Amino acid sequence: MLLAFVFIPAYTTWQARIASFRDPLYPVPENGDFSKDWYESRSNLEDLLEMRLGLPGRFLAAAGILAPLIGSIISTVIPTLR
Repeated sequence: MLLAFVFIPAYTTWQARIASFRDPLYPVPENGDFSKDWYESRSNLEDLLEMRLGLPGRFLAAAGILAPLIGSIISTVIPTLR
């Protein structure tokens, strides 16, 4: 829960930052004419920035990286509770 408490605000901030970077480069056309080039370019930028990975995928990646640290903390805390 603590990891989610820290990770979710950082994730939402990251998504807002990516969108603020993407939108000026590839704005949505006012006339609604989404050309193939516009769509492919915007999609390629989103793929490069890993915008579509989603919260669960990023959370699992962060948890996987932090698993040894979490395991160490748990193995230290449990014996001290006895």
